[in-house]
Amino acid sequence: MINFQRAAIMTSSGPNPDAYSAELAAMFIYLNKICFYGLFRLNSKGTYNVPQGRHTNPRICDTANLLNESVALRNLKAKVKTQSFEKLLNFSNKNDFVYLDPPYTPTSKISSFTSYTLSGFSREDQQRLQRVVIDIATKGCFVLLSNLTAPEVAAWYDGNQEALSVELTAYNFPAQRSINSNGKRRGQVFENIIINIHA
Repeated sequence: MINFQRAAIMTSSGPNPDAYSAELAAMFIYLNKICFYGLFRLNSKGTYNVPQGRHTNPRICDTANLLNESVALRNLKAKVKTQSFEKLLNFSNKNDFVYLDPPYTPTSKISSFTSYTLSGFSREDQQRLQRVVIDIATKGCFVLLSNLTAPEVAAWYDGNQEALSVELTAYNFPAQRSINSNGKRRGQVFENIIINIHA
């Protein structure tokens, strides 16, 4: 098993962007192509723990596609950062479009998986995220946040006066899901799309 914490991705204060080497990026692409549905997940020890998927002949190194993506990012002068979502407050400006896709809020005790990373993503993290969403919407940014239709999500956005004051609205949409240890539970789920963009 691969221990990503020992690979120095994390420090005591959070992600360490300087530790992301070309070798580590290649390792990540390899795992993404051969593991179960391209899922990335760490256990409580920081060890990658996704089983191998059923692939006959996976295309692990798509050189042309990687080069095209590199050119597109350079032409856009895009900056890729690894940091807390709270840093959005420092570099988002009026009329920016901000999309947030956090680990989803559990809808029940039996669908409570949030441990995609060593530290997980708790209910308190979701509430901190809600605060950031409201603050960047207040700055005049256009916001789109995706989450599940858990009761807490409705309370944090549709049932919150501050969120409503910056025109944040939760819309319910069906989405297709193919990842579940129980095959019978795969299929259509409902997601909340929270936006302050209105026609």
